[in-house]
Amino acid sequence: MHHRRIAAGSAAMLTALALSATAGAAGQSSAGAPAESGPGVVPPATSTTGITTKGLPCSKPGSPYQNRSVHTTYSRPGMYVHRWTALDRTRLFLLKAKTVGRPRVKFGPIAGQALNSRATSTQRLGHTRYGLVATNADFFYWGQTWTAWGPEVLNGTTRKGSFVAQDALVGYRDGHVGLAKVKMNEIIWANGKVLALNTMNSQNLAADGIGMYGAMWGNTPMSYVISSGRVEEIFVANNRITAISQRFTTQARPTNGYVLVAQGRGVDRLNALKPRIGLRLGKMMQPATTSTGRTVYEALGVGLILIRNGILQANAACVSDRQVARTIVGIADGGTTLYVAVCEGIKDNSYYGHAGLSLREATGVMRELGVSDAMMFDGGGSTQLSVRDWARTWQVARPADGYQRPVPSMLGIFSQ
Repeated sequence: MHHRRIAAGSAAMLTALALSATAGAAGQSSAGAPAESGPGVVPPATSTTGITTKGLPCSKPGSPYQNRSVHTTYSRPGMYVHRWTALDRTRLFLLKAKTVGRPRVKFGPIAGQALNSRATSTQRLGHTRYGLVATNADFFYWGQTWTAWGPEVLNGTTRKGSFVAQDALVGYRDGHVGLAKVKMNEIIWANGKVLALNTMNSQNLAADGIGMYGAMWGNTPMSYVISSGRVEEIFVANNRITAISQRFTTQARPTNGYVLVAQGRGVDRLNALKPRIGLRLGKMMQPATTSTGRTVYEALGVGLILIRNGILQANAACVSDRQVARTIVGIADGGTTLYVAVCEGIKDNSYYGHAGLSLREATGVMRELGVSDAMMFDGGGSTQLSVRDWARTWQVARPADGYQRPVPSMLGIFSQ
């Protein structure tokens, strides 16, 4: 499943256009989080004192697997999967992967042809050439677009993203991994006017923004993207405008092009290009970058952050919630080690027993591993883990649904 590359363009041009996209960013949420972690970024000293909420002792969440038995389930040069068992706990599978040095492995998305293409980890992994392990990844819009919440970058190509930076698990070209705020950088131009886009292939289009939807968007209904109010669609094939509509249509996206969708004040910005049938549009996409300008080679969106730059996040460490199946990711050793913990359990709507991990317990597991950053992937019925050898591909963790749930976003570990 290895894919296209991106040609670099003019970074200075994109910098000058930042205000164009910012003008349409109203309505898009962005948490002002710290800069990314990873190689070359020195995390602040860990301080967890004084973090208390609702009377819980939040400063030191502990792992429920401290008294555990450990068995090797799968091992390849540069990585292993261990099975943890403990009294009155469901099984937890821990993937440890070295992404720098020798031996090492590579991490990245295992992508379907379209962003809403869903498959199980066993299915996706079985179709890769060098895949070793696959787990579920980002949360997704269940029953709507079936696309992931956050960004997705594959081998340097941005498949999905936003001008407003979003939290993501990232991989850099040198093999280091980290937690970072990731934003896309894409522009269009015509008649001497240049516009920076707000989103690409994303359900979360700003209220006054402009989005681009190409072949990777698949057959997803646009009605989940467009809010009430002024709307304009521009269909582009072979870099020329083929249709313009001031309302939502069901016209198919060109296989050799894309659709521009603007809403609210974004319609005025788009019309500044003076669009007409037959007009040639220029398009340039720079590689996705972190909020500090570092180029991203691989990226998968994440959910709740448990630990950032060595600091426990109180909203995760201090809550009291149900135990469910979880998929948790951690970064250690200066961005050279990737942990993925897959804990068996139940779905979100079940209420009984030792049935997985709570958020506080998940934080404790990551804290015990000594990670600098930890984050949540989707859990519950989406949690799954599969491995592959030369002869076969098989599931390792028991799914909460009783069968592996097809999901659109997946993390893969590949031989290097």
